[in-house]
Amino acid sequence: MQIEDLPWLVERLKAESAPIDFGLQRGATLSEWRLSGIDAIVWRNKAGERVAYTMRPSRQRDKLALLLAQDAEMARQLIYTLRPKEIEHHPSGWLAKNAIDPAWADAHAESSEAAMAIPLQEGALDDYLAAVEAGRSIGCAGWPLPFLAH
Repeated sequence: MQIEDLPWLVERLKAESAPIDFGLQRGATLSEWRLSGIDAIVWRNKAGERVAYTMRPSRQRDKLALLLAQDAEMARQLIYTLRPKEIEHHPSGWLAKNAIDPAWADAHAESSEAAMAIPLQEGALDDYLAAVEAGRSIGCAGWPLPFLAH
């Protein structure tokens, strides 16, 4: 991974996590994408263009913690090539809608009184909570990259 890959990585992560209600986005610094204990690879085609990014725990190479791809066909080819026994977290964004199975893109969750999000600023969640109360799907959480890797 090189510094010039970072804007592409940030853009692909935003595309993957667009339907996620709560999550952490990574920025455009190498330290946010290089993590100890993981194998992170930017895949390129024969012309040298970025086509995908994969992240797997170094000790569990049969798991795929994260896959970002330029297009659906490349995502399917990488899954076939890497042949992970499992994709660690339920995909619900771009990957599910475009490459794996669109049925996975519909995450279902039930609301409860348990505090899963606590506003640090008064009223920060009011619009979201009103939308959920009115029937909006709850969606899912986007886990930080270090959490996915370990």
